Amino acid sequence: PARAPHPPYIVTAQALVLALCVKEDYPTSWPSPFTLLRSTSASHPELFCRVLQALVDEVVDFDEARTKEERERDSFVKDAMRGISEGGRAAAAAAMAAGGGRTAPQPTLQPGNEHQGRTTTEVDMLFDSLLSIVKGNGGSASLALSTLKLYLNWVDVNLVMSRDVVETIFASLGSGAS
Repeated sequence: PARAPHPPYIVTAQALVLALCVKEDYPTSWPSPFTLLRSTSASHPELFCRVLQALVDEVVDFDEARTKEERERDSFVKDAMRGISEGGRAAAAAAMAAGGGRTAPQPTLQPGNEHQGRTTTEVDMLFDSLLSIVKGNGGSASLALSTLKLYLNWVDVNLVMSRDVVETIFASLGSGAS
C-alpha cells in the first residue's frame, strides 16, 4: 500500500532542519550535502525544493540581526555552492581595492566535478535537479520554478543558463506552470 504524504508542516520542519545542518556544516564538516539532496529530488521533490528555499531564508537573505561572524559564514556557504574558492574571493577584493570597480568572484571549478559531461558547481547541479522536476510537470513543477526564481536572485546567471535551462523555462511558461 502507498504511504500517505506527510503533512506540509512536517515537510517544512524537515527542510528547515536539513537547511540548518547545511548552513552549519557545509563545506568543511559535510562536503557533499547536495549529493544527498539531489538523490531525493525525484522521489521527494517537495522536500528537495523546501530545503533549497529554507537555505535561501537561512543563508542567502540578509538579516541584520545576524552577527558579523554569521554573515561571513553565510557568504562562505554561498561562495562554496557557487564554486568560488577563498582565492577567488581574495582576488575580487584585491581588484576592487585597486580601483578596478566591483568584480564578482569567479567560480573555481574543480576537475572531477563532472555532471552531464561538463565541469559544474553545486548550484549548477541543483538547477539540473530542479529542471528535472519542472520537466516532469507534476504537482511540484510550480514549486520548483519558484525555487529556481529564488536562486536566480543571487547566482550568476552564466553559471546555470544553458540552452536546456532556457528551453525548459520557456516550455514551462507555455504550458501554464507558474
